[in-house]
Amino acid sequence: MVFGEDIEHRFKGFKAIFEAIDKENGGAIVKWTIEYERLGEEVDPPYGYLEYLHKSTRDIDGHLLKA
Repeated sequence: MVFGEDIEHRFKGFKAIFEAIDKENGGAIVKWTIEYERLGEEVDPPYGYLEYLHKSTRDIDGHLLKA
């Protein structure tokens, strides 16, 4: 489990989908999709997880460009 008990206590279902799409001129674009079902209306959407995935992807991209 990526994010531990936090997801278990807030969401009935949670799936993070990673897709790398090749660009015509080389390289790729990364697309993240998060599918989730909240346990109740009081649970906020998982924007923090999406921000985390975005930052992680950007950091990996920066690392690969240096290689």
